[in-house]
Amino acid sequence: MLDNEHIEAILRDNFARNEGAFKPEKRALFNIPKNNFTLRYGLEISLAERALYHALAARLVPLYDPLIPWCVFSHRAAEKSEDRYLFRRAIPAWQDFTGVVRDGLTSAGFLLSTDLTNYFENIDLKKLHETLIDLLPELHTDSGEKAVIRTYIASLFECLKSWCYSEHAGLPQNRDASSFLANIYMLPVDRAMIDKGYRYFRYMDDIKIACDSEHQARQALKALSLELRKRGLAVNSGKTEIVPLTQTAEVSKCLDVGEAELQQIDSIWQTRSLRSISRSFPLLRDLSQRLLRGGEVGSRAFRYCIRRLEALASCPEFEVPDAYFAPITPLVIDALSTHPAATDELARYLRAVPTTNHDLDRVAQLLQDDGRNYYTWQNYRLWALLVQKDFNQSELVTYAMSVVQDQPDCATRCGATLYAGAFGSKKDREEIAQRFGDLESFMGQRAALLAIQELHYAPYIRKHVQPKLRNDLKNVYRSFNRQGVYVAPPLPVSITGILDTERAS
Repeated sequence: MLDNEHIEAILRDNFARNEGAFKPEKRALFNIPKNNFTLRYGLEISLAERALYHALAARLVPLYDPLIPWCVFSHRAAEKSEDRYLFRRAIPAWQDFTGVVRDGLTSAGFLLSTDLTNYFENIDLKKLHETLIDLLPELHTDSGEKAVIRTYIASLFECLKSWCYSEHAGLPQNRDASSFLANIYMLPVDRAMIDKGYRYFRYMDDIKIACDSEHQARQALKALSLELRKRGLAVNSGKTEIVPLTQTAEVSKCLDVGEAELQQIDSIWQTRSLRSISRSFPLLRDLSQRLLRGGEVGSRAFRYCIRRLEALASCPEFEVPDAYFAPITPLVIDALSTHPAATDELARYLRAVPTTNHDLDRVAQLLQDDGRNYYTWQNYRLWALLVQKDFNQSELVTYAMSVVQDQPDCATRCGATLYAGAFGSKKDREEIAQRFGDLESFMGQRAALLAIQELHYAPYIRKHVQPKLRNDLKNVYRSFNRQGVYVAPPLPVSITGILDTERAS
């Protein structure tokens, strides 16, 4: 599905079917756990349409990024020396953000720290479109190029009607393109706060303002709230604080600068010296365990540690023994139940590191516990993890088929479908094919196609699958090798590759 020619063929076919216009499929909605056991939406579209979304936004970045104030640090255009990437690396950008805020506080007495409520969900598409058009006179290019940009914007917003939470609002989350568009949406707020003279800094929806007094901080909060209201946005009162600089621990907490050990580990890794990095292993292991035991699984420090651990398990340059991960893995499995919002990071760790049958059996028990496994996205990641780890249990196959039979088109069923296809019988795969008509989402149909890849085209695929197949999944079945390969093995990465993974942090 990630083959460039295949994606191009899908997009070209769509344009051809619709007389030169692109007609997107409707996105699928998933409920994703957040910290404190609340929910956020997840909007899934096909891989080809994700590529198109990124491409349309990427066309705007070089022209619109220069309009964004210097004090906004998230999803800024990459330097020319990093032209293989669209945006700056996330970790250095965050470090610049916190560093500049600290510099701004040297002549201030108070820090106003806040973030926004339901940031992406409340972005109004009409206002976003108007902002992009209103900014056209400020773009440093000629009229011909501006005319081309207008067509890109028009195409983008026709697609966003189908890709967003609704036709009117709610950008897809966890997409670089969405984060860049959100910067454009916030531009009137950024400019207004700067024009009012505030020492204002922003990283996505995280806003810091350095103030001379508590009263000035209150005034800044009022001004910010009024500017946000014009955009249909609001501050999160539960995460809004006015902190005197004398409370150094609270200031550091607001800036989320991380543990001292984290700064030490990162400095060592940036040397790219294998010998030096090896000396950081005990620090990394101890910090990871302390964060897990302290319940700080949602912190930036923990995400940093978990990706470093994943990298160590995947890097052939370091022959890290199984015993190194042994004390961390049980804590990670415990966190699946206590911190479901961190499932993506936890599952990536478990896939990469050595695990025992006992470890994976604990994951299987969580999946089969109706009292604990009510997050469908988490269930999908855990089913996929068990396939990736080749954990085959006959009773779990039976349970997976019951999910296929009883659940609607949802993330839980997608994961169970993958598991039943990988480890079930031919009869199980035939039943998955027979029930293909229940599935409408890209994710649901894609999982089913993977599960039934070993069936012959006639009669099951031709009869039950072909008539119901989405246009963006046509010709996928014929590309399978029918050798029962359901997941690709983790790819080994070099030390350079490990450091480049910071872009996704």
